[in-house]
Amino acid sequence: MVEAKGERKLNPVFEDDFWRVCIAWSKPIPYERARDEGSEHDETANLYMITARFSDKKHKFIYLGKTYKQYVQKRLKQPDHHARYAGIVRNHPKHRIFLRYGTVKVDAGKVTKKRIDDLERILIYCLDDEHSRNVKSIYSHGVTDSYEIVSSGSRGTLPKCLALGFFCKG
Repeated sequence: MVEAKGERKLNPVFEDDFWRVCIAWSKPIPYERARDEGSEHDETANLYMITARFSDKKHKFIYLGKTYKQYVQKRLKQPDHHARYAGIVRNHPKHRIFLRYGTVKVDAGKVTKKRIDDLERILIYCLDDEHSRNVKSIYSHGVTDSYEIVSSGSRGTLPKCLALGFFCKG
């Protein structure tokens, strides 16, 4: 786990019963470009984050989604995403819409459908925001495994580190 200067880090109580996950987030790119042209991150990303930005103000978190064995670009072209994008544009008419790609790496483990599902639910639960269009995992994430999630790169409104489960100092 990342350690702040002068602080002791948290360690999992059950060393063999948690997942250490790193998510590398790309810089935001315009949503339309990601949908129409794709990105070099399409092949590796398992998560994506949609944000909206007005003028030079801070990005607002709008939506977090997942892909497993599917490119983000293909996901963005599906009918439910067309409707979602239309709603975002309607609700944020003077905003530019962006997309960030999240590439997941699991220490001492594999990227599985269940882990991607768990990560999506945990992040949505933590990002409950007034602008969010996610409708599941807002009130309860339902994840039973222990995770340490470290986000790097252009993580937007995500915290740098999240821990779910039993951890202790020292």
